[in-house]
Amino acid sequence: MGCNTKTCRMGDEHDKILAYVAADAKTAQAEAERIPAPYVHVPVRGALQNILDLTRTDVLGRLGTSENELGGDWRSLNARGGEAASQRLGHAAYRAQRIEAIAYRSTVWSGGVCFAVFPERLVSGSWLEVEDPDGFLRERIP
Repeated sequence: MGCNTKTCRMGDEHDKILAYVAADAKTAQAEAERIPAPYVHVPVRGALQNILDLTRTDVLGRLGTSENELGGDWRSLNARGGEAASQRLGHAAYRAQRIEAIAYRSTVWSGGVCFAVFPERLVSGSWLEVEDPDGFLRERIP
C-alpha cells in the first residue's frame, strides 16, 4: 500500500509516503504484477473526501493535461534524470495541502481506477484501513 516517492508514479523525493490503492481486486493484481518485487494483496476500505479526480475529462482539461501524458513511462524518464508529468502533478497536489488523494485510471487494467493517497493530508473523517475478517491485521491510516 505504501511507496517511497522516489520510485512512484504520482510523487517525487519532496513528498512523504504515498499509499497506492486500487478500487477493485483485479486492478490491484494487475498493478502489482507489473512490479518486479514481492507483493501481498490486502483488502482495504476507507473514506476519502478531498480527491483530485483525474478520471474525469473535464478535470484533465482544466489542468491542461491528458490521460496519455499522465500515463506515460515515468520509470524510463526518471532513469534519465527527468521528472514525469504525473510526478509533477502529484507534487503540486501534495503542496496544495488540501488534496488527500488523486484518483486516476490504471494504465495496466482497462477500466481500472487507482488512488494515490497522501496519508498525512487526510482530514477528520477520512481514513483507510486493512479489512481482515480474521482480525489479525489491524492497520489504519490515520
